[in-house]
Amino acid sequence: EAIAQYEKWMFLMRGLGNDGGVADAWRMMGRTFLIQKRFDDAVACCQTSQSIAERSRDELRTGGARYVLADCYESMGRLEEAAQLLERVVEMDRKYQLPKLEENTKRLNALRERLSADASRQARKELHG
Repeated sequence: EAIAQYEKWMFLMRGLGNDGGVADAWRMMGRTFLIQKRFDDAVACCQTSQSIAERSRDELRTGGARYVLADCYESMGRLEEAAQLLERVVEMDRKYQLPKLEENTKRLNALRERLSADASRQARKELHG
């Protein structure tokens, strides 16, 4: 039902020539698919949102799409990709002094720690065969 509402919203926004609204609808569909654990659909929607926002040179909407896309990749175990996206989100948070800077920085640091721990485990595994 939520997806149908976002599709209606997208149709309306397209008709008005509102690219930002279209990007928002794609991002929200991505978030909905993520909640439903439909990861491939979620990633596709977020990538579409990001592309529309980038074409419009809308940095804040681009950041929003990257944030949800990072959630998708983290949920899929693609931690390196999630960290790369989150780094860009934190850069934007810092640039615009956005309220989620501290929260996103903590999340990024936790993700980096997980990546480091995973790399250490992999190195030990390779060392001990």
